[in-house]
Amino acid sequence: MPQTVGYGLRNSRYIGDLMRRWDGASRSYTLLYAVGIIFFCVFLRVDRFQIPAEVADNMRKYGGFIPGIRPGKRTADTSMRS
Repeated sequence: MPQTVGYGLRNSRYIGDLMRRWDGASRSYTLLYAVGIIFFCVFLRVDRFQIPAEVADNMRKYGGFIPGIRPGKRTADTSMRS
């Protein structure tokens, strides 16, 4: 997306210089690209880890259940092993 917007502004004084400096072969571009990938992978992974706990809390709070699975310590112990 930034490259698409930048392409439209390539004749601009500041954006054009920035695009020429950060072409796909420059080290700073590659480093920024790698850091962005790592950041978003970690961010999304941390976000995904919290979802099962939130679903369990919401089910417990509003009285929901899964048919055939009894709530309790034994179920929690079994689910933690897998």
